[in-house]
Amino acid sequence: KMKFATFAAVLTFVLASVSVVVDAQDSVDPAACTLCLQNALKAIPACANAEAPKDGSVSAEYATCLCASLDGAWADACSGASQCGSSIKLFKESYGANIQGAGLICGNGQASFVPPA
Repeated sequence: KMKFATFAAVLTFVLASVSVVVDAQDSVDPAACTLCLQNALKAIPACANAEAPKDGSVSAEYATCLCASLDGAWADACSGASQCGSSIKLFKESYGANIQGAGLICGNGQASFVPPA
């Protein structure tokens, strides 16, 4: 459970980092950006029924969802000025590396999480 708590914390950090970036832009609402990203992630077929981490645990379905999201293309839906604006580029550049850096391993049709030593 501890490894999944770490993973959940990193995912929360990644989403929060968008809020920090967009907070510096007066015309972008951080809450709207975060909501857009959450909805865009759910639109990925592998994420449709995956539940976000709760109580420090991440389901296998959610890990699979995150593996399907690593390219960041889903975030393009949030590039509008009323969502995340130009800060989405920074998010996309760091998203995959941050998630994998937290220990997400994708391969052989299965997702797993092994925190760095």
